[in-house]
Amino acid sequence: MKHIARAIAALFMVLLFGSTFAAPATEYTSVRAECRKNHKQKLCKKVKKPQRSGKHKVRQNKLPPVADPSRVPLGAKLLLSSKQEAIRDAFSECIRHVTETNRTGAVVDFVFREQTAREENGLRAFWSALRGSTAHHGHEVCLARTFRLRGYRDLADIRREAGGQLVEISSPYVEVVSKEIPPDRRFTRPWVRDYIAGLAHDMHQHFALEEQAGEHFVPLRVTSMIRSFEDQAKEVRRGLSPADCRYAFLCSTHTSGSSLDLGLKDIGQQKRAWLEARLIADQQKHKILFIIERSHYHVFVLPPEYMGEE
Repeated sequence: MKHIARAIAALFMVLLFGSTFAAPATEYTSVRAECRKNHKQKLCKKVKKPQRSGKHKVRQNKLPPVADPSRVPLGAKLLLSSKQEAIRDAFSECIRHVTETNRTGAVVDFVFREQTAREENGLRAFWSALRGSTAHHGHEVCLARTFRLRGYRDLADIRREAGGQLVEISSPYVEVVSKEIPPDRRFTRPWVRDYIAGLAHDMHQHFALEEQAGEHFVPLRVTSMIRSFEDQAKEVRRGLSPADCRYAFLCSTHTSGSSLDLGLKDIGQQKRAWLEARLIADQQKHKILFIIERSHYHVFVLPPEYMGEE
């Protein structure tokens, strides 16, 4: 009887645990059979394995550090886009005009002579030249390097110079658009402030009769001012600009505080026509170098003298 009881107990254990472990295999076998049967209908889908947690997390690519534009020599082998290479070539041609006896004059003459040449082949070429080009970009950066305008590495660097090298624009005829420009970036160079304040004042005077007639005067809207190297690096990484400040021949002049953008929103056709005519006239007088972009005018204002900051 004992042997019979043991045999019954053993059989019971096999039936109990054997069915438990065999179930997945049986289920898996039946699923595979069903897949083979219906493979033409593609009823069986692959299931992605769950990602591991903890130390096996997927690594994110770290962004490259922001470098000083003076660290990369002009002749270094670089991974540049075709557009950036064209900007570099224009910069190289321009910077050759710098001499010990004529630090800025020959470069300024070259830049505006080239700008005039781009504008001379008919009305279409004239307006196309004002829309910007790789040559224009390279020449604008060349002017900043020629006058030795320093750039600002980060917001701390900008804050240190606030009230000195960098100033705010204070004019009843200028609106610094708060939604576009954070408080720490509402600064520019003194000569840029003076130029923009004078431009806005003259526009107000020109349209003063309309204001007296009851029409609301729209101030000159500034939508971008100074950027640090860190700010500009974000623009480059997002694909919004080729002006990579790791390279002196590409770096945006916004980083020196010598450029700003004038917005076109709500300006009206008459005021826009007046403003464009004035900017063109000032460019011909070698006061500024500007281009017309989709939503704004980008304006680089030349310093009154050699700065020698770099």
